Amino acid sequence: MGVVSVRLGDFASGVSYTKQCVDIDMRSGDNDRIALSLSTLAGTYIAADKPKDAEKYIMMGLEYAANGKNTLRQTILLGMASEVNYKMGDYTKALNFAEQAYRLDSVAARWPRAAIRLSQKATALIGMERYAEAEATFEKAFPLLRDANNYHSLAIDYNHLGFMMLKQHRHSDAVPYFKEASRLFAAMGDLYNQVHAQKGLYESYWELDRDSARIALERFNELKDSLYHQASADALARYNVEFDTDRLKDEVAKHSFARKRDWMLAAVLIILVVVGSLVCYRRKLRSYRAEMKLLMAEIAEINASMTQQGAAATTATPVDDVPAETAAPSELEQDKTADTAGSASHLERMVVQAVNEGMANCEISVAQIANRLNMGEQTFRRRFVEATGRQPKSFISAIQMGRAASLLSDRNLTIGEVARECGFEEQSAFSHSFKRAFGCAPTEYRANALKQQ
Repeated sequence: MGVVSVRLGDFASGVSYTKQCVDIDMRSGDNDRIALSLSTLAGTYIAADKPKDAEKYIMMGLEYAANGKNTLRQTILLGMASEVNYKMGDYTKALNFAEQAYRLDSVAARWPRAAIRLSQKATALIGMERYAEAEATFEKAFPLLRDANNYHSLAIDYNHLGFMMLKQHRHSDAVPYFKEASRLFAAMGDLYNQVHAQKGLYESYWELDRDSARIALERFNELKDSLYHQASADALARYNVEFDTDRLKDEVAKHSFARKRDWMLAAVLIILVVVGSLVCYRRKLRSYRAEMKLLMAEIAEINASMTQQGAAATTATPVDDVPAETAAPSELEQDKTADTAGSASHLERMVVQAVNEGMANCEISVAQIANRLNMGEQTFRRRFVEATGRQPKSFISAIQMGRAASLLSDRNLTIGEVARECGFEEQSAFSHSFKRAFGCAPTEYRANALKQQ
């Protein structure tokens, strides 16, 4: 009943039934039965997209599976542990559990399962940006998947490897993997994954051959349209059977030319929109990076000046340190506070100080910086734009990126630690912002910086 409920999408009932199974098996004292029930319960939470809850029951199940000396059950649970940790972004744990599962399956010569564990290892390595190891692991998994006739997992791995190569700008290397993945998914009727493979093929060709990219884009749009309209296609098929097929074909023929013409026009428009969007995006990105470079140089001078002069208290007095009747100044009073900032450089120094202090607690939004300066957010925005001609958000980002570039030269700090030091709660958000400002990932920037030292 637990499994049936999950199949029907009723996860609450699935959890309820499976927990009853766990309780019954706990009373039996049979370690293997307990491990099986815990595995099912964890799978229910995974299906409900609650990886943290699933992890708890997976770890309990591993203890019982070890006591029951059931290595097959252990590898299943270890594979689930790898999956949930990958979903939670803990790629190190995901890799560790996949490696444990692979060792157990290899010893027992369970090669079809071992191949799946290798795929999990490679996926975790991609998350850790250990691309060379990930590629070698995929190459080790491919023949095992073929021997097991597991072409669906093989095609998924081809997609993963192709997108990994795109991250490394290896466009020509990615093409054959996306092509083969698309072919396999087409043979299996997996339209969803075929769409992803075709998207990767289009992105690969974009830097290599624009004509091939156009063909791949057209195919991608056809597949995407088929995916979105699959339900409608099924309904039309039933209509053909139920009613007069010949009459329907005559009606379709009347509009065939118009449809082809519309599709051709639509394809041309899409290509023009995509090309135009890419050109505009690249221009904006170049402009943004040039602005960041100038701002970071200016901020470096401000920091140096502040260090020399000992100006460590340029921000306004915190609200907690002033009497209650003055803790919330009016808009007029806030305007006067801003007026005392004087020149643009003085206001910039105040903002630099406030952001430097706020990064430790990830309190660096425009509203939070305005609050540190005892201003309303709109007043702060207006004063800053009037004084500097820039938006405060860009200035704050430049402070973060300048600090990130400095910290990345320290090989003892992880990328995650650098992200937190710069006021980012999520490493992925930090990596995205850094790449947008510098044109490369933090790991690549660090490697280049360390070479120059």
